[in-house]
Amino acid sequence: MSVVAAVSLSVSQEWRTALAGALAGEQAPAVLVEAAVPASTADVAAAKLGLTMAQSKPAGLPTVSGTDDWGQQPAGKVPSVAHLAAQIPAQRVALDARNPATLGSAREQAVVAEYIARKYRVAAQATAQLVKAAYLTGREVGIDPLLILGVIAIESSFNPYAESGVGAQGLMQVMTKVHQDKYEAVGGVAAALNPYANIKIGALVLKDCIARAGSLEGGLKYYVGAATTNTDGGYGAKVLAERARLRQLPGVHSVAAEQVSSKPEVAVDAKAQAERHRGTAGDKLEAAGNVPKSA
Repeated sequence: MSVVAAVSLSVSQEWRTALAGALAGEQAPAVLVEAAVPASTADVAAAKLGLTMAQSKPAGLPTVSGTDDWGQQPAGKVPSVAHLAAQIPAQRVALDARNPATLGSAREQAVVAEYIARKYRVAAQATAQLVKAAYLTGREVGIDPLLILGVIAIESSFNPYAESGVGAQGLMQVMTKVHQDKYEAVGGVAAALNPYANIKIGALVLKDCIARAGSLEGGLKYYVGAATTNTDGGYGAKVLAERARLRQLPGVHSVAAEQVSSKPEVAVDAKAQAERHRGTAGDKLEAAGNVPKSA
């Protein structure tokens, strides 16, 4: 019987998902249920991403408040932080850090989600939700969503419950006590581990850091709390390397190209900046461990 059960679980994605949900418990978010099989193809994922969030969820896979209901049901929607983002002048934000003109198609988001689900072993459904959140937040705050995802990848590896010993919390490892004033816009610090709220506040902090530093590299240094040191331990290079990988995925590069070509007068400088990122943000630097932010 045990052999038959093992074989059945190895070939049935639905059985494995149901088992993972049962083991996780009724209160565990889908974000924490790891994908037990390779992610579906981009076409299938895109189709799933286009389905209404109002459809019933699989039994045993409840989610964190707001994660499934972004922009669909008012009761589950995390409040907007656009009014706070508007206080940071867009012209002070480095061009290569700004949000592209287009939000990104469902297929594009699905391609990104598939890559992340495979690399970081996060459940495909949860990954699609987080990627969509990053794209929506990018438009709301005015920051490149792939940059947001790059920060999440390095900060928490897409673990929404990640916490550091000095108080950095959630997907983007926001210093909750330092930025409790910003959290007031999304319901207070109690929302620090809500994935959607954390992405919004993290993106807001990131935009502010880039604007204050005057450059993308400097902003990442501020974000990780290394503004007063000579080095960020390779943090910025790792974030930019991960974003470069996302930009090179099929169907995603065109968005980055559109961002550059939309402003002919700075296209050459932006292209050179992107090339510099690819040249210096490889995998040569060894991880020196995440340095919690104090910015």
